[in-house]
Amino acid sequence: MKKFILHFILSVCAMNLYAQKIAVLKDIKHGKASSFPQYLILAENKLFFSAEDSLHGEELWVSGGTRNTTRLLLDLNPGTAGSSPQNLIYMNGSMYFTANDGISGKELWKLNLANLAVKKLTNTSVSSPFGFEESFFIYNNELYFSFNDGIHGSEAWKTNGTLKGTVLVKDMRPGAINTSPRKFFIFKNKLFFLGEDDIDTQALYVINNAKGTAKKFFNCGEEGCSAFTVWKNKLYFFSDDQVFSSPNNELYASDGTTAGTHIIKQINPNGSATYFGQIAVANDRLLFAADDGVHGIELWKSDGTVNGTQMVKDIGTGKQEGVPTDMIVYKNKVIFQAYEHPASGATWITDGTETGTIKLSDILVSSSGKNFVEMNDSLLFVGYVNGHGFELCITDGTAAGTKLAYDINKGIGSGVPDLFTRRDSSLFFTANDDKKGYEIFSLSPVHFTASSTENNFEVTSIKAMEDNGTSLHQNSPNPFASATFIQYTLPAKYKTAAIVFADASGRVIKTIDLNNHNTNNGVMPVNAENFSPGIYFYSLVVDGRIRSTKKCIAGGE
Repeated sequence: MKKFILHFILSVCAMNLYAQKIAVLKDIKHGKASSFPQYLILAENKLFFSAEDSLHGEELWVSGGTRNTTRLLLDLNPGTAGSSPQNLIYMNGSMYFTANDGISGKELWKLNLANLAVKKLTNTSVSSPFGFEESFFIYNNELYFSFNDGIHGSEAWKTNGTLKGTVLVKDMRPGAINTSPRKFFIFKNKLFFLGEDDIDTQALYVINNAKGTAKKFFNCGEEGCSAFTVWKNKLYFFSDDQVFSSPNNELYASDGTTAGTHIIKQINPNGSATYFGQIAVANDRLLFAADDGVHGIELWKSDGTVNGTQMVKDIGTGKQEGVPTDMIVYKNKVIFQAYEHPASGATWITDGTETGTIKLSDILVSSSGKNFVEMNDSLLFVGYVNGHGFELCITDGTAAGTKLAYDINKGIGSGVPDLFTRRDSSLFFTANDDKKGYEIFSLSPVHFTASSTENNFEVTSIKAMEDNGTSLHQNSPNPFASATFIQYTLPAKYKTAAIVFADASGRVIKTIDLNNHNTNNGVMPVNAENFSPGIYFYSLVVDGRIRSTKKCIAGGE
């Protein structure tokens, strides 16, 4: 397994194909020391992010897109300790974020960008009161978030930016029992979210702001629900069909009513189906990965009907499964990674037909939310290139046009670009060039094509989702000093499972065997005894395959 992880996480790309200038926006922490920028977002035509310098620790920064306009915005916890701002989200002229001022613990804060007035909106003694990134969402000019006030457990809260207007929506599971709201999305002007229900089960909840109601909408069973996608005025998602004694995920459709929520087709009628919980919408069809019990995990499509739900192509030859993942919608097609032969991962493209599903390159596309973008009628993405690792790659949808674009971290190291953020004709992102450490880089000038996005974690056709039956969340706290916690979900059936940590060079420094834990859905504590200060990558590896990889930072307060 260590060799597999090393091969997956090691090194990066080369060859500058374009004349645009790529450079560090500002060396916030001088030399090879890293400022570890996170939560990069664009608001009021400025870039906002958290970063760490030598004098203030990790605090909130702002940039106008140039070195001279990049500066510390708020020193909430004076001194070198830092407040570790997280979960940045912009609403109505103010920046909202969670942070620790050194006095109150971790709370929700509001910063008025006009006069820089700062206000604390929550108050709790719980050490980890907030959910993960997908637990913050704007709906009807209010910010909804997951919060534990120490009385009601983790429940859905909302704020209009005032202390009086920061309130519990409803105690879905009365008392201190956690609902743990996450993956908020809007469907038919209502706010839905995924949460815990009874022991070992999950549920879909709905908030109707117009009627002032909040209730459970759908029981997701042991496997839970995932890949929420709105298409043609219907909601599509994967859920436990609750038919077999062993959990069995199938494709569901909903018209917004409980009575109108149903399985589209029992793809595997004989037992447990396996999905990689991602749905992409392209060429007037839903595209996803499924296992019918015969061909293994392969590419499927659906038009929302029984007869229109079919396998697109058996990509894997022999006993090899194609395992399509990392789907990105581009020019009404879907780019994804798959395996035609063992250990032969590659980038593929499909229009939803068998003949239109072809291999583009041995470069392995690796999408994770904010590491791809359309530019100059091409797709700029992060790809894994043998002998180079994760770097900036580009495709125009053809085999000849799928290439390495920039070798940010020249040599054997990986640049690992992330948090792609567009502003006018420039692209900003985080990366490591091994000269100035992890900082924000700018690529300019760039002309971008239009790209539709939603203020939503899962309801979008271009964002990468977790593998179905598995999920790996961002660790919290992050950065971490003595310990951190990682939430994960495993499929109903598997042989081996582990969380594997590696440093930026690909050296495996810690492996946590999950076979010894009698749960498929848990929170794993990780102590920092093996971690020197720096950036690390942790992967959920199930049956020898990496299902998801995330970045974490050791050495925080």
